[in-house]
Amino acid sequence: MSRGIYGVSSQSAYHRNADMVIAASNPQSSRANTLVAWLVLIGLIIPAAEVQVYIAGAKFTVARLAIIPLVLPALFMLFGRTRRFVLSDLFVWATAMWIVAAAVYVNGSEALSSAGAQAIEIIGGYMVARAYFFGPNGLQGFLSVLKVFTLAAIVLAMADFASGRLVTHGLFSSLLGVPAIVNQARMGTIRAASTFDHAILFGAFCAVVAAMLLYSETNVVRRILWVGFCFFGVMLSLSSSSLMGFAII
Repeated sequence: MSRGIYGVSSQSAYHRNADMVIAASNPQSSRANTLVAWLVLIGLIIPAAEVQVYIAGAKFTVARLAIIPLVLPALFMLFGRTRRFVLSDLFVWATAMWIVAAAVYVNGSEALSSAGAQAIEIIGGYMVARAYFFGPNGLQGFLSVLKVFTLAAIVLAMADFASGRLVTHGLFSSLLGVPAIVNQARMGTIRAASTFDHAILFGAFCAVVAAMLLYSETNVVRRILWVGFCFFGVMLSLSSSSLMGFAII
């Protein structure tokens, strides 16, 4: 029996890869993963600045509340026999710990709850993605849902630009009776923020989605259309950093 460079027999590696292919091609698993994608991405069209709850002093948005129940099942999946440790696992935990440590160092223990919520969001989102969206089929299922929310976010940004005010934030602010974020202007026009807390965040989102679709779309026409649409979102945000990120991509 031959052994690979990691000391794992070729036969066991074959069975592990076969298990991953079977899991990825299971129709029931694919449907479940698609439902998870809809759940975790719903926060993209619900503005976090206005829709949030506080639990023990920590701020929870819709996206965070959606991720938390999925973290424990994701951990069980990640410790299954078809998964293995990758270097990015270490990096995401190190990033989360640095967020908490830096916030506490600067602002003391008062920042622990807020920084902890951000760390949970990062780790939880990463673990859920690693568990439910691995492999080509999982990634394509996630991207198909992401396209829908990206389309909705950019259409809402177009409404910001056309009306000269942050439409979505204003609507949720009036419905919930909470202060809306301040309109952001540049070069004499509104900076579209869509459902995001700031125009920079919206522009960065469009640039990152463009990177995903640029390298995942196999049809050239669809690739041009989707990446071009994301570029349009970047331009609506009037964010130089997002434009730079798009140019690098």
